[in-house]
Amino acid sequence: MMEIFWTMLASQDRKRIREYIAEQNLIAAIELDERIGYFGRTHRLTPVLHLYYM
Repeated sequence: MMEIFWTMLASQDRKRIREYIAEQNLIAAIELDERIGYFGRTHRLTPVLHLYYM
């Protein structure tokens, strides 16, 4: 079974990615945040960058 959950490492990764993208294109960084948030709401899961298999 695969479980998806938010980790501190994933949170830090997301922040770094957003900051890197924002340096080049602020609107793209905002859209990324919106898409990640939409995925979490749509699938009733917390958005993550890391998947853990259990």
